[in-house]
Formats: sequence, C-alpha cells, structure tokens
Amino acid sequence: TYKSQKVESILSLMSDNGTPIEVQKAVLGTFQKTKLVTLESCGNKRFCAYVTFEDKNLIQDGQKVFLANKNQFFGKVVQVSKNQNNLNGMFLVVVENQNKEALKILDDQKFLVSEIITSTFGGVIALPHSAFVFEEDGLYVWKVKEDRKTVEKVKVQSSDENYKTKLVRSGINEGDLIITRGQSQIKEFPHVQIIEDAVSEKNHEASI
Repeated sequence: TYKSQKVESILSLMSDNGTPIEVQKAVLGTFQKTKLVTLESCGNKRFCAYVTFEDKNLIQDGQKVFLANKNQFFGKVVQVSKNQNNLNGMFLVVVENQNKEALKILDDQKFLVSEIITSTFGGVIALPHSAFVFEEDGLYVWKVKEDRKTVEKVKVQSSDENYKTKLVRSGINEGDLIITRGQSQIKEFPHVQIIEDAVSEKNHEASI
C-alpha cells in the first residue's frame, strides 16, 4: 500500500447555513517523504527523468516509485547518475517498471508524473494540504473543540510534505478533529453540531 492510513472522518456537521465541509480525525500513521519527477520512456521497460543536484542526493537505487495521480506502484529506481548531463546540467535517474498495469496510462499520455519515496516516518500525524491555513505569523489549522459545538484556529509546526499531505510536528494531538475543507465558512459560522460519525479511508463530505 502507499501512504495509507486509517482515517476517521465526521460525516456531517451542521451550522446555521448548511455549507458542505470536511473534517478528519488526526491519527498516528506512516508518512512518506517523496520527490516528484516526470518520467519518459527510455527503452526496455525503463523510464528516465532528470533531477537537480540537491534532489539527486535524496534518491537511491531500490527506492519505490508510484504514479502520483493514481497512488499506483510503478517500479523502482535502478540508476542514479553521478555526473551532470552536458546539455541540461542535471542528473539522470532511471526507473525500471515492475507493474504492467501501470503502463496502461501510457495509452493516453507520453509522460508519467511520479513520486519517488525517499524516506518514511512512522507514528506521526499527516494532514492533507487543504487542511492548512497560511498566515503572516505561521501555519494554522481549524480544530473542533472538545465540546463538539465550536471550533478554534490553532498554530501548528510542519517540517516535511509530499504530493498530498504535510507532516505535523506539533500543535495538534492524536484524536483531534481537523477541518480539511470549508474553512472560509467557519469564520462566519463558528458553531457546529456533529450529526453522525463514521470510519473511512478517505475524507467524507460534511456540512456546517
């Protein structure tokens, strides 16, 4: 599986105006730091990409590669060039395809946007990018308070991110209910009422 973790979501929140939002329970799970690359076929089940010197130092032989837009396993890194390409000044990375099903996407497009997994962290909280609010003094998320009737904005610290999520280092705890979409409505309608809880592997639509 790829960046999978059980996510507990609130199916429905209600406020004065009934605008849809999404809420996710913060859980401890696995976070994978990745490097986004664009692969192009370079023959014999191999696909190539060029990366910067900084990115090259993060990539090693044997690292797994997934199709970024499908979360589908594609193959593994089999070569990382030590020398710069004379034409573009970048470094060649070669990936060997190990999943024939993933090749079907080539029927519709020439290039494959992919993620190389460069490191993995366990026992951490990660949230989708949509959960975060950027302000001049830092990064925030909206959290449902313990009374489950009101919400508050809390400052968080985040160090790493991948294509879909950010790793949260501090500011929230396991079990906190975090609003992942619809934050703009919260400012005007801060009072909520939880209607129904459910467990799912992805966020569900809710309303305020």
